[in-house]
Amino acid sequence: MRRTDDHLILKMKGEGKTGREIADYFGVSPAYICKRLKVLRPVEAPESFNVLTDKQKKFVLAKVEGETNVEAAMAAFDVTSRDSAKALGHNLMRDPDIGKAIQDIMAEEGLTRRHVVRRLKDLVDHPDGHIAAKGIDMSAKMMDVYPREEKPAPQVFIKGDKLKLIFETLVEVGGKEEAKKLFAHLTEIPEAND
Repeated sequence: MRRTDDHLILKMKGEGKTGREIADYFGVSPAYICKRLKVLRPVEAPESFNVLTDKQKKFVLAKVEGETNVEAAMAAFDVTSRDSAKALGHNLMRDPDIGKAIQDIMAEEGLTRRHVVRRLKDLVDHPDGHIAAKGIDMSAKMMDVYPREEKPAPQVFIKGDKLKLIFETLVEVGGKEEAKKLFAHLTEIPEAND
C-alpha cells in the first residue's frame, strides 16, 4: 500500500478523478478515499446555521460538542451566574432556528433521528439486562412516556381589605368588567392573622 498524500487526493478529485481511480493510484480501498475526502473537504455550514447571530452559533457548536445548556450558554454569552446561564440556555433551546441548526449539523455528521433510534433499539435488544434496561429508560424518556412532574401553583394569601383595594384600583384603571374577569377565579380567602 502506497502512502497517501492529502494534497494529491484533493488535486486528483479537483481534476475529476473518481474515488476508485484515486484509490487505485494509491493502492487503497475506495472507502478509505471516501473517508479522507470527507475529512479533507471544507465543511460548509448548513443554511439554518447562517441565520444565527455569532453568539447563537457559538452556543449551537457547544451543544453539538456535547455541552449542557448551561455550559453552552456560559461559553457563548456574557452571563454573570449559572442561574442566568440556565435560563438563557433553556430559552435558546426553545428557539426553532437554533433547534434546526443543531439538527442540520448533527445530520451532516450522520446523527439523524433515525440513526439514533436504530442505535437505541440495539441497546434495548442487548443481551445484558443492565444495558437493555438503560436503553428502555432512554427510549421512554425520548417518547415522553414518564408522567410529567406537576408543580403546585404557589398560594398567595391576601387579606380581604387589601383584596378590596386591589379590586377598586383595577376598576379605576381598567374598568369594572375587566376587574370582574380577573377576580372571577378567586374564592373567598379567610382573614389571616397578623
